[in-house]
Amino acid sequence: MNDGVNWITQPVEPNSAVTRSGTVLNFLAGASRAIVEFDNGERATIRNESLLPDVPLDWLFAKGHRVTGRYDPATGELRCMLLVGSLSVPSHYPPECTTLALVESISLTDGHLSLFPGATFPLGLSDITSNELDTLDDLLTVGEVVAVRVSYAAGAVRLSMLDVDDTDPMTKPPVLVEGGTPWLEYGRNLPLHESRPRDLEVQLSEDWSPAQGTAFKAPGTDPESPSAGIGDRAANRKALQDTLRALDSARSEIAQLKHRLHTAEIIKTPLSNQSVRVAKERLSSTELESKLHAAERKIEAQQQSLIAASERLADLRKKLRGARTESGATHHAPVFADEEEQVRHEIYLTWASRISPADKGAHPLREYALGPHFTRSMKSLSEDKKRKALRAVVDLVAGSVDALAAHSPHVLRDNPAGGAPAVTRNNGSEVCWRLAIEQNSEAARRLHYWKRADGLVELSRVVVHDDYKP
Repeated sequence: MNDGVNWITQPVEPNSAVTRSGTVLNFLAGASRAIVEFDNGERATIRNESLLPDVPLDWLFAKGHRVTGRYDPATGELRCMLLVGSLSVPSHYPPECTTLALVESISLTDGHLSLFPGATFPLGLSDITSNELDTLDDLLTVGEVVAVRVSYAAGAVRLSMLDVDDTDPMTKPPVLVEGGTPWLEYGRNLPLHESRPRDLEVQLSEDWSPAQGTAFKAPGTDPESPSAGIGDRAANRKALQDTLRALDSARSEIAQLKHRLHTAEIIKTPLSNQSVRVAKERLSSTELESKLHAAERKIEAQQQSLIAASERLADLRKKLRGARTESGATHHAPVFADEEEQVRHEIYLTWASRISPADKGAHPLREYALGPHFTRSMKSLSEDKKRKALRAVVDLVAGSVDALAAHSPHVLRDNPAGGAPAVTRNNGSEVCWRLAIEQNSEAARRLHYWKRADGLVELSRVVVHDDYKP
């Protein structure tokens, strides 16, 4: 199993290096550099090529964070201590957990997603959609951070995006640097690279230009609708190609200007009459510097346009994946006239599909009870929220300790105020609990349940976040 252990060898440090700690002040050069201030006021630089070259430093830690590393006084560089070598997928990710992964590459047949650097796994089209007409480049973007489910089969790690939502309770991505933050954050994506495959170049609307940023609307679509931009792929692809060509042009221009500036500096030294004549025929150093700064501003604007375009594309593909999930979901017609029997049947089907064959013996569907209001609370849910509620129920009555922990279970209290009394019944012998069905969404759903005196779990109600009645 590729679990990411010993995936990287850090540069050999000089004998003069000493261990020091400091506070992150700022990020420079596209977060490829960070300035750290030690307690005595001295400053050092962190370079991402000495850590994880493909990961921006602001993905590893934030301004104001304390970091520790080996400081080389000769170069002024601080090399932080990596934690990746001690990570493994099985120890960090419990079976069937939902977490975040980074899309590293896409081909015609599969993609490769990284849970953390060195722990990269394949993802086939069938792991994303059941629609045979879809292609991977319709649904994923290189550099995009996506929600995935992690499972294990015969010792191998398997990733899936089927029936996964970013509002599901998540196992946090690991911290990669001592004193840092989880390295992946939903909605924070890497900008597209110029070296991406030609067949994966992205789409924006035909009437969009780099100067307009993200304020565009694909012809005939509503940008806020789930399917916005899906029908204009050819025009969209052309627009971002124009952006990338403009970026290449700006980079070429800045390289030429730097060369001209260097030449101008050389000819400023009066070596001969010929040198003077050559100098007069060229632009002055001041003029060249002015043009160089203008070109640098231009390339920065192009880079920001590219980042904005990448973010817009990732958002469009997220909406498309959501639309595919909705359209491809299986809606089971009722097979029982009795509503309680139907709910129990749906819980069983969810357990059968959610728990792998190898794990069913360790995680059987334990006996549980349905409260008088549970069936009614389930009946009022949309199909999407009902699926999430059923998964939460299975994690409660059959899942592992880690799977349940992802839902943040806690005692239900009379109100959200600190120190509020717990909700109990039967003279305090039974306590009501609450867990998260979804997170980071409007009116996020919660599951209330009783821990009964006889040891059974009684499912009480599915409620919105602000409902504290049992």
